[in-house]
Amino acid sequence: MGPEFRGDNAMVLFREFWMEDRATAGLVFVPVAASNEGRLFSCALPRCRGGHSDFPEDVREPGPAACPVTLTGIRLRARLACLAPVLMLASPFCAASAAPMTDPLKIVTIGTSLTAMGGWQAPLQKDLTECLGIPVAVTNQAGSGETSHWGVQNIDAILAERPDIALIEFAANDAALNRFVSLSQSVENVREIVRAVRAQNRRAVIVIQAMNPFWGFRRWVRPFLDQYIEAHAALAQELGVDFIDHRQLWAAYSDAEMKRMIPDGAHPLPGYSARMIATHIKTWLVERHFSGRCLH
Repeated sequence: MGPEFRGDNAMVLFREFWMEDRATAGLVFVPVAASNEGRLFSCALPRCRGGHSDFPEDVREPGPAACPVTLTGIRLRARLACLAPVLMLASPFCAASAAPMTDPLKIVTIGTSLTAMGGWQAPLQKDLTECLGIPVAVTNQAGSGETSHWGVQNIDAILAERPDIALIEFAANDAALNRFVSLSQSVENVREIVRAVRAQNRRAVIVIQAMNPFWGFRRWVRPFLDQYIEAHAALAQELGVDFIDHRQLWAAYSDAEMKRMIPDGAHPLPGYSARMIATHIKTWLVERHFSGRCLH
């Protein structure tokens, strides 16, 4: 237990927890404030965990302070000293002594033409940079017409980008009869990619995705697509990684509208893809792995 502080409304006790930063092999100071009722608060919000398990079990509820500490689970170049008011009775106070973050938050997109030609990476990079107030770099490691077999063969190129966040989708092409990858092999291939990213950076946020719906001939050659998506969702749950299903975004549109937005039956026009998918990914990441709200 660290030093004792007294504020206008309550006594705050500090405990110090240390977390390894994989990028610098250094240590990051993450103070956690505990109220006199035993409830813990922290400017390093527990929801921003990026897959790590460094926070103690009793850190369950973030304090009200909006602190620039939301990247502790992924990458942080700062030493922080933070006071969160107890039981939200006082105005938040948070002091940070941080060096500017020069290395960007690295996002790597991995998959088929729905990623390679989707057109949503640039708006995702722009939106996250503005939202989080830090540099974000999105790199595309997808290939048109490729399957998860290619993804496994391309693991070295993926790891060369040293992703903090990896977005993966292969169900659409693995399920296509003209490229057919068996359901079990598809699952094992995606599992291998996830394991490789996690082995390099155990704090990486990994997201398996289901993309847009298909129609016409493109749907006809994918009779078991739903089963592949379900298997990938089950894999995500098994491995403890995220699963985003973008198909729900299209449910509000009529068949005629969807055909206008996805004219070839498979690939959304970039304007729609950028608007819908980029926004969905940004919202998902911010709500689950950052503070739950934009800093700017």
